[in-house]
Amino acid sequence: MLCQSLFYALLSKYAKIPTMKERLNRVVDRSVLQQEEPVSPAEPETAKEEIQPKKPEKRAQGKLILIGIVVVLLLLLSVFKIYVDNNYKPLHTMDDYQAMTAYEIESSDNALAIQNPQAIANKNAIGFIIYGDERVQRECYLPLMIALAENGYCAYLPTTFGNLPVLNQEGAEYVIRTYRSVHTWYIIAHGKACPVAARYAKSNSSKINGLIYLGGASYHTDLSELDLPLLSVAGANDSLLDKTRAEKAKKNNPAGSEYISIPDGNHSGILDTILLRGDTPSSLSNEEQIDQTILAISTFLNQP
Repeated sequence: MLCQSLFYALLSKYAKIPTMKERLNRVVDRSVLQQEEPVSPAEPETAKEEIQPKKPEKRAQGKLILIGIVVVLLLLLSVFKIYVDNNYKPLHTMDDYQAMTAYEIESSDNALAIQNPQAIANKNAIGFIIYGDERVQRECYLPLMIALAENGYCAYLPTTFGNLPVLNQEGAEYVIRTYRSVHTWYIIAHGKACPVAARYAKSNSSKINGLIYLGGASYHTDLSELDLPLLSVAGANDSLLDKTRAEKAKKNNPAGSEYISIPDGNHSGILDTILLRGDTPSSLSNEEQIDQTILAISTFLNQP
């Protein structure tokens, strides 16, 4: 008995065996811990930032780019409108022009037309389709059209948006389809409309009988292989025609093309408008230059 007591005393001293009181305290502490809810560790700040959605920066940049494109397009359209609205206008009204001739002037959204009824009745009408120069209103060509009609021809001028011939290369198609009583067609092109008319002629040479340049040339379209009569008429004082380039461009014209220079004539002389910017004044009246132009055309047509 004494040995047993001594054994437990030594064991409790060196093995640190808990006493009955310490055991009871541990049981109580364990039950309290089980009743309390576990507390989750605090999340780091970086994790919270990653969970939050990022701002749509790319979408905002896309909207700004789109707005910029729209603004640039609007500016370009405004500049274009100012450019095309700044046209050369006729010096007379439509009533004034009608009073100048006994032939009816037909005016529609698609074209101006003056026909010679006698030529139509005789079924030998020759029609001229006029491609007007850049930024020149179509009515400015009415004196030339009237002179053509009074010399036995029919004259037509297809409408061009903004008076820019480059936007209506196929304008002759409307005239040819609409006025079917005419079977012989020539195109008259003025100034910057000459290259446009040349491109049409190259693609539709079977539909026309000849091409006439007034104060212009075809600098890039090669017509040299076409069997198509061509007449070039220019005023000697035409300051808007680059004569050096026009001389070099002769290689693009069909063989046998003819060239006429009107002494003291200019670029504006066939138009009923003010002197075109950059052109040289002429001692010829508009009527005189138109008469010389018609004479050159009639001589060209009547050649065998």
